[in-house]
Amino acid sequence: MEIEVIREKRVEVPVEVIKEVEKIVEVPVEKVVEVIKEVEKSSDKTKLLEGTLQNLKKELNLKDEKINQLTNKIKELENLTINTGAVFMKGSNLTQNL
Repeated sequence: MEIEVIREKRVEVPVEVIKEVEKIVEVPVEKVVEVIKEVEKSSDKTKLLEGTLQNLKKELNLKDEKINQLTNKIKELENLTINTGAVFMKGSNLTQNL
């Protein structure tokens, strides 16, 4: 009778381990904020300059309106001269050659 002996041998199999690393990086963000501060200086020169600027703006607006009115009148007059023809009186001698 034969006896069979079974022996177990441990064999190490290399196992590849994959590690996922998630890296979160916080980037500092610069916010550009524009701040406009009005500083009131109650000097006479600034008040005078503001007054002259207002007067100049008013004059400019009035001149623009006048220019627009004049251009409209010119257009109307051009339309009148184009559309109307000359009319001679029956008794005139304008159609006769001298």
